[in-house]
Amino acid sequence: MLFLTDTDAGRDAFAKSMLPLAKQYEEYLNFVTVDAREYPDMGAALGFYKSETGLAVQNTATGDVYPYPHGRSITPEAVEQFIIDISTGAAKAWDGNHPSDSEHDEL
Repeated sequence: MLFLTDTDAGRDAFAKSMLPLAKQYEEYLNFVTVDAREYPDMGAALGFYKSETGLAVQNTATGDVYPYPHGRSITPEAVEQFIIDISTGAAKAWDGNHPSDSEHDEL
């Protein structure tokens, strides 16, 4: 699981709030924070669109990426539900298109 933001405070707050969840899932997931200023292209590669802050899960075995739903609060409870949705197949892997790509094609 990767959390990308452009502020140190944002990364620190995420790490602190997710620590119990990270410990619970440490056998299955690595929780990582990344500085969006240092890696400005990373968000686009993970399905974020025009956003400096985002969360995604990448299956390193398959390469599938699951971007956290845009606009949804990033709380431990919501992130845990996201993990469950991925593991049960309720969340679908990102298809490589950004939401605005589809909207642009329809114009």
